[in-house]
Amino acid sequence: MPSVRAAESTSEQVFLTLRNEIMQGAMPSGSRHSIYTLADRLGVSRTPVREAVLRLADINLVTIERNRGLVVRRISLADMESAFEMRFLVEGGAVSFLATPDARDISPDLAPHTARMRAALDIEDVPTFVAADRAWHDTLVAVMENPWMQSQIQNLRFATPPPPERVQPPHVRLGAILDEHAAITDAIAAGDRRAAVDAMRVHLRKTARSLVPHADRADLSDAWPTTLARHYPA
Repeated sequence: MPSVRAAESTSEQVFLTLRNEIMQGAMPSGSRHSIYTLADRLGVSRTPVREAVLRLADINLVTIERNRGLVVRRISLADMESAFEMRFLVEGGAVSFLATPDARDISPDLAPHTARMRAALDIEDVPTFVAADRAWHDTLVAVMENPWMQSQIQNLRFATPPPPERVQPPHVRLGAILDEHAAITDAIAAGDRRAAVDAMRVHLRKTARSLVPHADRADLSDAWPTTLARHYPA
């Protein structure tokens, strides 16, 4: 009989596999799938697949239809805007706190992740760059010592997969990400809370826009996502 830990591990792996397939377009939006078919394809029992699908539904990547399986949802511009607004509320709050005199110096914690991103950029190693980027953001949020915030940020990332044509961001965007991170770090080091929040707003806004499919770009205003502007006013 498999242990509880083993069952949890299987469910986690199934979740990550299915999430990655949705992210990469192998399970395109609008496609329908059954628990039985997925379990057979992945070589696991139906229980971890059901658990993984429930997690995917919780972050709005799929819709579960009774007796009809699941349907992969299309991530709309409104979904993207809502997700990045929530990210800004958490990460904007984190950098605002870090720029106060009472906060500890986080620069030594951020430096290794920045170095990994720079090294990955030099050899155009996109997966390593993305992993280091996520670690950099996780470090910012971790300083708040709030597991709910950390969990929310992880779920928001899972809920905003890039469209198939943008799975690997272009080299120029990766370089811009480094510059945007530097602006945030410099503002924190200077104790400038307004500049830190503004730099985070710029970074998340540009990141959100970079994940929008080309076909939807014409629908964007120059200020999209506009909801970020209603928080932490200048």
